Amino acid sequence: LHWYGSAIPVLFIAGPWMAYSVRFTQEGFVDQSPAAFFIEALHYYSETLPRIYGWPLLALLMIAFARLLFDALKKSTDPTRLVLWAVWLSMQLLVMVVPTGFSPRYALPGLLPGVLLALLELRFWGFHFRWGQRSTLPRSRLTCSIALLLLSITIALTPGVRPKTVSGFGLAVQRLLKSSKAHPKNVWLISSDPRGEGAVIAEAAFHSPNRVSGALTVHRGSKSLVETDWLGKNYQSKFTDAASLLKLLDTLHIDTVLVDFSMDPSLVLAHEYALKDALISPGSDWKLDWRQPITRTGATHGDLWIFKRNQD
Repeated sequence: LHWYGSAIPVLFIAGPWMAYSVRFTQEGFVDQSPAAFFIEALHYYSETLPRIYGWPLLALLMIAFARLLFDALKKSTDPTRLVLWAVWLSMQLLVMVVPTGFSPRYALPGLLPGVLLALLELRFWGFHFRWGQRSTLPRSRLTCSIALLLLSITIALTPGVRPKTVSGFGLAVQRLLKSSKAHPKNVWLISSDPRGEGAVIAEAAFHSPNRVSGALTVHRGSKSLVETDWLGKNYQSKFTDAASLLKLLDTLHIDTVLVDFSMDPSLVLAHEYALKDALISPGSDWKLDWRQPITRTGATHGDLWIFKRNQD
């Protein structure tokens, strides 16, 4: 009773919120019913789990689950294994029922309980394995030997990790930092997709001489120039024309603007084109300093346009 009673608070506190919040996915993720999503998830994770876990680990989990069902019929189930299976199944079912899209990273939280279940299964069979008679190897040594063998097989069968071929953001940031050493305070604005904005901000943070001095502030164009809801919907510009956009840059005290066109053209938003056009418009107080070539993963490439205020 105590074991099953622990689910009551979760059911009445978290359950209603989960049922209510599923509809949020229709606003920014997947416009699909949980039932239809679950069918697609079965196909997706049947292909993804072998790549994430590896076939040796997945095979051990299948054996462990079969033994769990067999022990349940005999009413001799180990409580430790029950808890680990409850954790693994709840994590996996959550990402297969709530329609938030598909990603291999959603399967990673279940990796830890999965490995523990596999080790428990190895421990069990290491003790009971027979070649016509009980194994003479100590239980722990045999278990470790089989575990190392399966780990080696998993590593050998795992596909090679594709390296990230992103380049150019770091060079642009380092060049800007060198040219701005004489100024006590610099304010940049980077307009790109989340990856491009994050790349510039991360490079600036790592290469700035003193990150906490306040000598450098970097604004995101996706936050400073436009407004969206927390799911990225209801996109709306904070300016109406080139003049109001340039005035917005003045209000933010921006002295350097980076506009990224290394993305796929379908991902470049309207405010980024408007920003470039405003900066190169006649009478603008800005000049194009240089264009930094950017290469992204997947051979996508383009230029990062760096603008500075005229000092004349």
